[in-house]
Amino acid sequence: MIEIHDNPKLADVWVAMAEHFLDTETRHDIPMTALCCIEAGLGIAEARDVWRYEVSPAVGFNLSDVAGEWAGWDRDWLVERIERLRKRWDNAPWTARAMRYHVRAHALDGVWRAIERHMEVLTSLEKHELRAKAARDMTMLARHAFDFCPQDLNALPEDVLNRLRALFPEPFMHAMAPAFVGRDEERAARVRIEFAFQVR
Repeated sequence: MIEIHDNPKLADVWVAMAEHFLDTETRHDIPMTALCCIEAGLGIAEARDVWRYEVSPAVGFNLSDVAGEWAGWDRDWLVERIERLRKRWDNAPWTARAMRYHVRAHALDGVWRAIERHMEVLTSLEKHELRAKAARDMTMLARHAFDFCPQDLNALPEDVLNRLRALFPEPFMHAMAPAFVGRDEERAARVRIEFAFQVR
């Protein structure tokens, strides 16, 4: 287990991941969450453990709360809560924590798998600046995909638009696929993005 005093960027990962447990649309931030994991030096397996056994136990309750938190988590509260949960005996690797994860937060497992796929795409790029650009570009595509305050593509410089076109449909649609709720949402997302390109 990575200790936060050895890797202070771990707290940034906790915050980024916890946002996906809010009672609002956050799937457009999946690419940036993936980038946050990479910048903290986490591999996919390490990031998966953080998602399942640190963040999910801390904020997974919000998935079943009728009036769930939607405005955002207090960073200090979140860090303290996760550090406390990490020390509990029933969250040790040899316990039934995997079963508890599937009971508690399985509904968001598609979001995790999309984060994982975005990590794969981003780590295939060697330079940090290329990863950061790709994460921002995929976030822009995701805003169109989930119809969450998308930026008008007509206002973008041609070089940015060309980068977006290079990411769509692949690798973007493959990376985001697990986060879509059914084929209908995936088809609608594809149509919205295609339309945004055509308007240009």
